[in-house]
Amino acid sequence: MRKIKIGLTISLLLVIGISILGFYLKTREALKKKVIKKEIENIEKDYTLSQGKIEALEKYYRITLFDEKGYITYDTFGDNKDNLLYKEETLNGYSFREETLFVVKKLEKNYIRLGKKIDFSIDISVFLEYLVFALVLGTLVIMLFTETTFTPLSNIINFAKEIEKGNYKARITYFGEKDIELIAKILNYMAESIDKRNEELKERTNLLTNFIENLPIGVALLSKNGKIIMFNSSLEIMLNTNIKENSYYYECLKNSKIIEFLTLSTEKKTITTKIPIRGETEEDFIIYNFLAYNTGENIILIVSNITEEEKLSRLKSRFISDITHEFKTPLSIVLGYAEVLSEKLSGEEKYYTQRIKANIIRLNEIINDLVKLEKVEHLDLFDSKKEIQINKIIDSVIKDLTPFAKKKGINIVYNPDKNIKINGIEELMYYSFYNILENAIKYHDKKENAYVEIKLDENSDEISISFIDNGPGIPLQERLNIFRRFYRINKNRTREEDNGGSGLGLSIVREAIRVHNGKVICEENKKENGSCFKIIIPKE
Repeated sequence: MRKIKIGLTISLLLVIGISILGFYLKTREALKKKVIKKEIENIEKDYTLSQGKIEALEKYYRITLFDEKGYITYDTFGDNKDNLLYKEETLNGYSFREETLFVVKKLEKNYIRLGKKIDFSIDISVFLEYLVFALVLGTLVIMLFTETTFTPLSNIINFAKEIEKGNYKARITYFGEKDIELIAKILNYMAESIDKRNEELKERTNLLTNFIENLPIGVALLSKNGKIIMFNSSLEIMLNTNIKENSYYYECLKNSKIIEFLTLSTEKKTITTKIPIRGETEEDFIIYNFLAYNTGENIILIVSNITEEEKLSRLKSRFISDITHEFKTPLSIVLGYAEVLSEKLSGEEKYYTQRIKANIIRLNEIINDLVKLEKVEHLDLFDSKKEIQINKIIDSVIKDLTPFAKKKGINIVYNPDKNIKINGIEELMYYSFYNILENAIKYHDKKENAYVEIKLDENSDEISISFIDNGPGIPLQERLNIFRRFYRINKNRTREEDNGGSGLGLSIVREAIRVHNGKVICEENKKENGSCFKIIIPKE
């Protein structure tokens, strides 16, 4: 700001000096013409009053007489060498040269020239005095102007610099003219508001930092290119590694599965997996659940220790496996005796043996479905997915269930127009499609024009497989319950008609689809009475 003030002062002083000099030059020229005109009038007046007497005129003027050819016949200074016939004063009546004004008057036979010295030079010291006075006065005016103008501007600039540095408590202390005062008040109010918001933001940031730091789970925020922006100490403890901010995850982490997971998270919106990490001993493993949310600009990583839950789940699985193994042998024996009795008995006794046989078969189905459900819940722990063809799996399911559908007079409609591939587990997809299609056939109640239609759709983000039937449909209030374990619609009816399943089929379907990060929903047939089961799986 000081440099600006000095530069502006020098510039204004130069303008003032040049203006004074220009005014002087212009005024001097005009004054010169005015004086010459006045002197010519005075010379002519004196010439008239003297009646042309040379003795009277020589007291004030230089007199020169010359003939019609321009030759000088008399000169006050004795100069008679020049020829004045073509001189400017002879041609124009007057001239000014060599600081002398010459006026020529014609007589009867010759000419008379009157000359008078005119000093147009102004004392340079006087001009310099005026110039110095003007410059001093201009300097004072400029200093006063710059002081009143640049002081508030300087305060505003210093204020802006402090705000830029992050000092939101800075204020403008100068209050001058009304306009500047209004600007200063507005800027001070703005700074006060920013300071208040900044303090609130700091408080919230500290609160959030403390909250994240004390979470029992590991949390990290990564940029879209994999740079670690922030993390909590729990994450370092869980992964048993030193993590540095502004470093890339593949520079800090050593576990290849974690690096592969984070690399995959940059391509997906949401991804989750379970990764076992070796503990203190070779036999000891800690199982962590890794969950990543891709917001587009950043990736949020959440890591939780699920070792105890997995141990309990595995203990439950082992218990179910042992129990089912122990149940199968006696159930097979009972079923064998029931079949023998059913063949030998008749009437009411045979009916009872058939009911025993049916319930043993159902109990076997429940045991088998429990085993499947436990297998599905833990299938994604160490297994990896591979590319599978959805069309091929559906063709296989239709082939296996076509005899059952024909027996009930149901037409299976499937006209694929595209070949769809996903990364998944073929066994789970087969079971999911088989269970839904089998249920649609099993519980179909129409005798004529009965059908089950299978449709495939896809877009850039996901694929959907729909199973649409024109059967009895599922009531709205039951559409969420049917995915619960052991839940069956109208249990009494299904048992009496020997038509009910274990109540675990759709639970297994739901878990199988979850393994593929998808979902299964139950809707109504939009064309007519009936149901529509839709499986939606995101593309990877």
